[in-house]
Amino acid sequence: YFRANGLEDELKRDPKVTWIVTFFAAWSPSCATFTPTFSKLSAKYFLPNLKFGKIDVGRYPDVADAYHINTTALTRQLPTIIMFQEGKEVGRVPAILNGKIQKFLFKEEDLVNTFDLNNLYSECKKDKRYAAQIKKLEEAEKAEESKKDK
Repeated sequence: YFRANGLEDELKRDPKVTWIVTFFAAWSPSCATFTPTFSKLSAKYFLPNLKFGKIDVGRYPDVADAYHINTTALTRQLPTIIMFQEGKEVGRVPAILNGKIQKFLFKEEDLVNTFDLNNLYSECKKDKRYAAQIKKLEEAEKAEESKKDK
C-alpha cells in the first residue's frame, strides 16, 4: 500500500521497475470485488522488477486528482489500474477516449491480456540486473512446492 507521496517516490527510486498499481477506494463495491483478482495477479507475476501496489484514493484525493481519477460516488473509474514503466504511465484501465470512460470488466484474463502480463513477466525475468533476486524467488517457490508435495 502506498501513502500520499509514496508512489511518486517509488517510481523515481528505481525507474527500471515496472509497476502495476490499483487506485481504489475502500467504500467502492467494485474495488472490493476486484481485490482478490489483483492479489492473485500480484502473487503470480511478482518479480523484483515487476511490482504491484495499491493506493487508496479515497484517503488520498490529491493522488486521484494527479492521475485524473474521478472518485465521486457515481464514478466508473474505480478501480483504475495503471502500469508504469521507467516512471511514466504507459497504460490504464478503464481507458478514457475522447473524454469518455471505456467500459472494462476487471477479470483476470482481461487484465493479463490488456497489460500483456505473460510477455512482460518473461521479459522482466530476462533482465540480468535482477538475476540474483529472481533466482532467490524461484528457489523459495521450489522449496514451498516441495513442502506441499510432502
